[in-house]
Amino acid sequence: MNGFDIMFRQNRIHGISAGSGDPLVLCFHGFGETCHSFDCLAPEEGEDFTMAAVDLPGHGETIWKEPIFTPEDLGALIGLILDRFGKKQACLLGNSLGARFVLCAEGMVPGLVSSLVLLAPDGLKDHFWYRLATATSWSNRVFHFLLRHPTFLFRLIRAGRRVGFFNASVIRFFRQNMDTPEKRKQVYEVWTSMMGMNPNVPKVKALMKARGTSLLLVYGQFDRVSPVALGRSVFHGQPGLEMVILPKGHRLLSEETSGEIKRAIGIVGQGKGRPT
Repeated sequence: MNGFDIMFRQNRIHGISAGSGDPLVLCFHGFGETCHSFDCLAPEEGEDFTMAAVDLPGHGETIWKEPIFTPEDLGALIGLILDRFGKKQACLLGNSLGARFVLCAEGMVPGLVSSLVLLAPDGLKDHFWYRLATATSWSNRVFHFLLRHPTFLFRLIRAGRRVGFFNASVIRFFRQNMDTPEKRKQVYEVWTSMMGMNPNVPKVKALMKARGTSLLLVYGQFDRVSPVALGRSVFHGQPGLEMVILPKGHRLLSEETSGEIKRAIGIVGQGKGRPT
């Protein structure tokens, strides 16, 4: 695995890469993860493609000094990465939160995207807390207040759970990602920096159809955060669609699943997707 850094204005984007063949698979990780979440997808002997993954703002070794990371910034970054690897197009892969970046990129870099791969994707439907954090400056201040008063926040979440407003997966996310001041700070800063990363899914679908962009959806059969039914509903009948369902929950990236995911990426990359 090789490390690389890309300078963008006063910011430094850190990433890793492996392989040198075509296509370039450019990976965006989930919340609280890093580029190394994709180590399992690195090409092995006999596999001819390039895997590159970056640390998103607020994660890993990336240093992002600006308050917002915009879709325009994302488009410029993808162009710089393509130049870095001498490629004309990339297959964009987004895991969980990273799927928001992939969906937004389709509208920002026409002609530079060969296919999209979404693993347990976020962004198909906004959840309450993300919308609270990013919808308006007023709602963002409310979200900031709640994170600074965790006792009140968790009482609110428990009350919402009792009346069925939040499911067990939401409770689990908050317990795992907001149990310390440092984690709550990261949630606030990352979500706030992504205030523009709200993909217009119908528009993205239309652009994909017009451009002939193939799509791979990979879901966990037991995932309640990003349920299979949502992906099927949103992309039903989409041309060039391939769908893979693994016997997993929300976390799909592992040595155990990497072979199946890489085989599916290869099918979509060759334009062999089929309607589901």
